Amino acid sequence: MSEGEKTQVPTARRREQAREQGNIWQPRELGAAAAVATAALAITAGGPLLWQALAVFLSQSLAAAGPMPDDSLPIGEFAGRLPIKLPALLALAVAGVVSGLSIAASRHVTLDSLAPKFSRLNPVSGLQRIFSMTGLAGAFTAILKLSAVAGVAWVVVVPLLPRLANI
Repeated sequence: MSEGEKTQVPTARRREQAREQGNIWQPRELGAAAAVATAALAITAGGPLLWQALAVFLSQSLAAAGPMPDDSLPIGEFAGRLPIKLPALLALAVAGVVSGLSIAASRHVTLDSLAPKFSRLNPVSGLQRIFSMTGLAGAFTAILKLSAVAGVAWVVVVPLLPRLANI
C-alpha cells in the first residue's frame, strides 16, 4: 500500500482537529461559480440600464469634447453623471464576492491554513504533482471548462455585436 493511502476511517476527533487547522475538503470551483453567477445576475438585472447610461455619458462627453483645460473635470461631477443604479450593482458584486469566498472557505478560516508550509516548496515534488495523472486530468478538465465558457460567451456575445456597433 502506498504512503498516501489511508487505511482507517478518520475518527471524529481527527476530523475536528483537521477542521480547526482549516484542513477541510472544498470544491475547487464553487466560489468562482458563485461569483460568476452573481455577476451574471447583476448584469442581467442592471446591465441594460447601465449600458444605456454609459452610452449617453459617452455621447455627451464626446459631443462636449474640446481642448482639455488645466483644471480638468472634477471627480464629483464625473461621479454625478454615473447612473444611480451603479452603487446597487457594485453592492451586488461585493456581495457575490463575499458569498463566493465564504462558500469557498466553508465559513471557517484559520491562521494555520495561511501559514507557509516550507515542505510544499520543493520544486521536484511540485513538478511531480503537476505532471502526475491527477495533475494532467485537472489540466484537461480545466481546458474543457474554459472551452465550455468560451463557447457560451461566443454564442451570447456574437449576436450582440451589431448592437454594440450602433452605439
